[in-house]
Amino acid sequence: MLSLAFYYCYGCRSNRGVNLFDCERRKPCIGSCGHSICLECVDKNVNRKCPVCEKSKAFVNKTINYSSLQLIEDSKKNYWDFMKKWWSGTGTGKVSCSKCSKQASIPRICLTCDENHCCQRGRRGAYRLRLRRNIDLLNLATQVICTDCALTYHEEHVTIRLDRMDYLEEDLKMATSEIILKLFRDWMKEKETNTTCKLRHIRIELSGRFLWKAFEENTQSREGQCGWLLEQIKINFIKKGIANLDRQLEQLSMITEECECNRLYGQMVKTGYRSPGGIQYDFEIFAVHCIESEKLGCPLYFEPNESNYQKLIGKTGQMASVSSKTLIPLTDYNENCPLCVLLGHQETKKKRLESYATNCIEIYENWWKSEMPALETLCFRCLDHLNHFKTRMSCKYEQNQRMRNGRKRGMCMNYKEDSDMDECDNPNCSLRNTEYWKFSIKEHTSGHAGRIVIEGIGSVEGGMNFGLEIETKRQMQDQNKDAH
Repeated sequence: MLSLAFYYCYGCRSNRGVNLFDCERRKPCIGSCGHSICLECVDKNVNRKCPVCEKSKAFVNKTINYSSLQLIEDSKKNYWDFMKKWWSGTGTGKVSCSKCSKQASIPRICLTCDENHCCQRGRRGAYRLRLRRNIDLLNLATQVICTDCALTYHEEHVTIRLDRMDYLEEDLKMATSEIILKLFRDWMKEKETNTTCKLRHIRIELSGRFLWKAFEENTQSREGQCGWLLEQIKINFIKKGIANLDRQLEQLSMITEECECNRLYGQMVKTGYRSPGGIQYDFEIFAVHCIESEKLGCPLYFEPNESNYQKLIGKTGQMASVSSKTLIPLTDYNENCPLCVLLGHQETKKKRLESYATNCIEIYENWWKSEMPALETLCFRCLDHLNHFKTRMSCKYEQNQRMRNGRKRGMCMNYKEDSDMDECDNPNCSLRNTEYWKFSIKEHTSGHAGRIVIEGIGSVEGGMNFGLEIETKRQMQDQNKDAH
């Protein structure tokens, strides 16, 4: 995974970020030292030193690194397979030594010479990589050495193997997520011109961006630590998100005829469509509504988009044919997902609402009695809900959030910028106890459960008090069961 650092130009890097090599202005030029910078950097100063090893006039020959260029092009061409290997931690290349440029079978970092502060020590004395930004990934790549160079140039220095570092795989994923997103955007842009369903294509792109954002918020907690539950929620959320995108891509590849959404977009362009949001916004909103859904199909035919469609055809004169299609309910009501019955409550239609009203007490009692469900049984939308509300994030995170909020209000607080990377140092922290996890999920779904009961009770005729209403509702449910 560290090999992805060589997709960046070392000469362009700054605190604001880095630039990727491409086949146009930023072709990779390999120097006499074996390191590469982009052609644009070389053209600015052909006599410049190598930014990695500081060898002078290393790029005077302007030699294009075609092997690196081919690697980048292959990654773009076969992006989806490349991304899945990246997520699984396989097939993303080997690490090169920053000193001799040879492949390092056992890459190391010299702690004595760690000028870029690539490593930091935790409270328990264990080392971990400092990988917050792309620039940190590049700094790490310039510090990695092979075993031979460690013995030759770093004799009697303290070195550590990369595979002995804490959170190595998680840190590298977080640091390389931006390049994965950049490659994803380039890949989708190339496929856009020939797509048979424009809205499916837009949905996949927006869903991908939505998913990659989760990589930037890694909690990196060990099992038994207070942030472990959220880490598992996030992992399962990303897994299901990738599987969801996989199904969408497969479906899109099988469509041979042009979809109606393409014709609608063409009509919008042809008629000079105007609106406050603009043509692109008004068209993309169809896809925005279904980012969190696992339903397949063109977003044009999802039920929540029906009114938007009618507005567009009124402005463009496009013939309405959605009515001839079977509209797809957007609500992912998954009977195997324990939370769907709660989280889907507000999105359901009249028929489903009647079911909630009839069974509200049973739903509420089952919700309260239930243990924490296995995360694998939750659907993508419910996992997104738990992840979005930071269900059982570590106490260190919550403490830092309070400190950040205090800082925004102008309160004088001793705030440490990297403190949320520290481990929870409270051995008696209640969040370490997995028995509390189920109450965490209940805490974030109690509002949904309460609304179901209130609406169900409200359907009972008469002005009874709350306790009597509940008892009456339970009796009505028992009678219905006996009748069946």
